[in-house]
Amino acid sequence: MNERTVDMKKILIRRVYTLAALGVIILASLISNTLEAQKKAPTKNAALSSAPLVNVYKETTKDVSISIDLSGRLSSIEKINVYAEVSGQLQATGKKFREGISFTKGDTLIHINDTDSRLSLIAMRSGFLSLLTSIQTEMATDYSNTFTNWQNYISSFEPENNLEALPEGESQKEKNFLVTKNVYNQFFTIKSLEAQLRKYVIEAPFNGTVHSANTVPGTLIRIGQKIGEYVGSYNYELELGLSVNERAKIKLNDKVTLTSEDIEGTWYGEVSRIGNVIDPATQTLKAYVSTTGDDLVEGMYLKAKLNGLIIKGSTVMGSHLLINNQYVYGVENDSILTKYPVKVLHENNDLVWLSGVPENAILLAQSLTGAKAGKVIRVNSIKL
Repeated sequence: MNERTVDMKKILIRRVYTLAALGVIILASLISNTLEAQKKAPTKNAALSSAPLVNVYKETTKDVSISIDLSGRLSSIEKINVYAEVSGQLQATGKKFREGISFTKGDTLIHINDTDSRLSLIAMRSGFLSLLTSIQTEMATDYSNTFTNWQNYISSFEPENNLEALPEGESQKEKNFLVTKNVYNQFFTIKSLEAQLRKYVIEAPFNGTVHSANTVPGTLIRIGQKIGEYVGSYNYELELGLSVNERAKIKLNDKVTLTSEDIEGTWYGEVSRIGNVIDPATQTLKAYVSTTGDDLVEGMYLKAKLNGLIIKGSTVMGSHLLINNQYVYGVENDSILTKYPVKVLHENNDLVWLSGVPENAILLAQSLTGAKAGKVIRVNSIKL
């Protein structure tokens, strides 16, 4: 009985030790887990505090007009070569027809001596007056209804002035009478000479400047001789070269902003013409922008920003933020980098137009060395 009691005590002691050991193990495990959890939290906080600070912005997709930056040479729309249609000695005028001299519309550019032609024309008008006077008796007898009109025409006749229109014949018989007397023949001969006399004076058809001059006063001018070149100083066209891809993105009347590297100022125009033939040397199509400006000059170069096709639901950003032409970086959960696959719709210098960016996405506003999906960052929100 005593031996059995001793055995029972030993078994009970073993069980107590076993339970105590288990308790120690469980307690140690709990303490270990607690310490581990305490270690992890500081590690995460430490990682965030040491993460790079990156500028980000909130992107809202919208309908955006694309822009295309080009440059070209300015040319005046109003440009003429001045040729002589009559012969004679070139006379001096109030302004010399010399390169760089400006004229206003209606000013005399060229005056060729017309003395002989003018006197000859006056003589022909005097002869015509004699003809009309000689038929007055017959007119009074046979065509009394219109005789008063012819009397008034003769009384106001001045050989030094251009002929006025003849009185209308009342009947075919009267018209035939005037034909047999050579009235119409002489009248239209004189009117032709009057038109010829006007060619001795060439007036400026628009405001402009002499681009080149080939003669000086006193020079004997021949018919068909080129006297010079006259260029308008207000209405211009800018010639641009478009790629085939760019051609599909603009249309007639699209607005254009123009600037110069040489002088200050901004000018505005619109697309007035677009060619449909590709230049084999440059592989571009010609487009022309109409513009105006008193301070513009024939031949100067201008930069053009064309505002063309509107792309709906697109995002515009700097091309340095586009990775491999395939994706851009955004931020999720306030601190984790993520990739957004995108499609490039248009490129212009350092800007790209994209589709595929989620609405209200938080995007990187700067390049980040070592960027990759899942990287922890700190964000600094900015407005663009």
